[in-house]
Amino acid sequence: MTGSVVCAPADSLVPMIVGRILPGPAAAVVPLGISILRDELPADRLADSTALMSLNTLMRSLGTSFAGAIAGVVLAQMTTDFGGYALPSENGFKVVMAIGAGAALLAFAVATCIPKQRTAAADRPAPEGEPERAVAKASLRRS
Repeated sequence: MTGSVVCAPADSLVPMIVGRILPGPAAAVVPLGISILRDELPADRLADSTALMSLNTLMRSLGTSFAGAIAGVVLAQMTTDFGGYALPSENGFKVVMAIGAGAALLAFAVATCIPKQRTAAADRPAPEGEPERAVAKASLRRS
């Protein structure tokens, strides 16, 4: 979302490049999350959790495909003439980035409305030795 917010009002190439670089580190964190999932979950919950992570990956790839199609339609409609050739206009790119930022804000709003589940393990007091780790493991091992 941050990348689209930076790119939408950009009036030169530098903010556009910076805005497109920003999402890169976020994509690199996904394998880290999968690794933590494999290390922390018990074996009986691992198959379901891995399936959910795979579904998440599938949905992200479908979203990327649809976003590319929508961006293509917008850019094809918002063109400028350059030496007899129709090229996407600067405003077309701004509209595409604004649509991306709007979609990200909508997803954020929907995600904040999802209720959190409380588990019985989270309500129990933590053991003396490692309170932070015990609470983290209890929240991961919901039954």
